[in-house]
Amino acid sequence: MAIIAVVRNTIDAEEVRLKAKVQEIHHEIHATYGSRRMRAELNAQGYPLGRYKVRRMMKNLSLKAKRPKQHRYPNIGQTSTIAPNTLNRQFNPTQSNSHWTSDITYIRPARAGYI
Repeated sequence: MAIIAVVRNTIDAEEVRLKAKVQEIHHEIHATYGSRRMRAELNAQGYPLGRYKVRRMMKNLSLKAKRPKQHRYPNIGQTSTIAPNTLNRQFNPTQSNSHWTSDITYIRPARAGYI
């Protein structure tokens, strides 16, 4: 039994290099890769690993992927910082040719080009 315990306690140099590579990639990409993209990146760099091994390794190293922030709509009560509201919902001008508006809508058909 003593021999088995010695074999289990040996440090695997390849495992140490692999963990260092996973931490390096995680730091380089600002913690945005999960186990699937991390596996693809490791495979591209010559480390043939499966997704579940990468997932287990990331869990043991306490590496988690950052999720993108949820989209938030602007507050309705605030004025626009892009362009001022000069029309102010007064759609009946007193004189002609004083208010100009436009609307651009792109409709992409199945073929190339726009309508």
